Amino acid sequence: MALSIKRKHAEMDEKEEQNGINEHDLSSRTELPAPTTECPYTIEFPSLLKQRKRKSKGGASEEQEYEHSPFSEDLDVNYVIRPHSLWSANKKYRNFVVGEETFGVNDFVFVNHADVPHGTPLPTTEERQFWIARVLEVRAADQQHVYLRVFWVYWPDDLPGGAQDYHGKHELVVSNHMEIIDAMTVAGKADVSHWVEEDDETDQTFTELYWRQTFNYVTQNLSDLRPRCVCKQPYNPDKFLIGCSNKGCKLWLHTDCVLDDVLTRVSERLVGDTNGHDSKTRGKGGRGRKSLQKDPHKSYEGLFEAQISQEDEEGTVDRVIVTDIRTTEEGAPAPSWAEDIICLNCHKEIK
Repeated sequence: MALSIKRKHAEMDEKEEQNGINEHDLSSRTELPAPTTECPYTIEFPSLLKQRKRKSKGGASEEQEYEHSPFSEDLDVNYVIRPHSLWSANKKYRNFVVGEETFGVNDFVFVNHADVPHGTPLPTTEERQFWIARVLEVRAADQQHVYLRVFWVYWPDDLPGGAQDYHGKHELVVSNHMEIIDAMTVAGKADVSHWVEEDDETDQTFTELYWRQTFNYVTQNLSDLRPRCVCKQPYNPDKFLIGCSNKGCKLWLHTDCVLDDVLTRVSERLVGDTNGHDSKTRGKGGRGRKSLQKDPHKSYEGLFEAQISQEDEEGTVDRVIVTDIRTTEEGAPAPSWAEDIICLNCHKEIK
């Protein structure tokens, strides 16, 4: 993302649209004070009902408004802006400009909340130093007071329950958490795509930001994801899925589940019941060390390790390479061998 944000001014143009709608482009350059996160507006969520803006007996709109979510109808929300009269008095705009970059309604944007020097090129900055938001509305009182009503987009670590095992490195979670922010806190555009999981999907590699899950800020509910494998847990796209090749099954399996099954079978075959096992394992330089904090359900810990064999040009995985890490003669290489992959669903060999 070759983008440099100078963030020294916003551009405004009071030119009205030909259709007469009171929405403008921000295009005339005006110097602004240093960016600030201070904002005179707050948002309340008085109701969970999905209803349109109600009218009072006098015919005037009540303060409660309704936002139809661009992500999911489950995120539609009623809200109230305080002070409502001050916000309503601001003019509505289609877009705004920070530095050399133009932003508009429906854009995903990086929002600066850390000590990142203004004008720092985004490619040289860690993305997670920024918040991410979806712009819903742009309003301004004048050139020095431009505000954005946004839906926040969460990094998984920022969710109430934190990141889960299925969350990928570049994964985001969209929400209906609405706030109003100063436009000058925007650091640049964020390229965010929507990933819709399909039935016949194979493993993928995601190098750009994406979302597939929603978080309802009002109800604190996190949406469910498509279950995978025999464990019925979601898929982490940063890891492989292994598809069963047997007709009538074709189930996609988590790599971690497959490796766990292989290691369990190897441990039972070569060692037997290892619950409470306290043997030494290979350490740095071949020195032995005691195995600590073992998972009682993984009898192979400290005894064997495994990894998926090298893929061929078509991305086929056919074997698991197991390594015996039990103590051997110092300096001797740990023995390794290949094990077949057995489907965890149909219990047939995957070829």
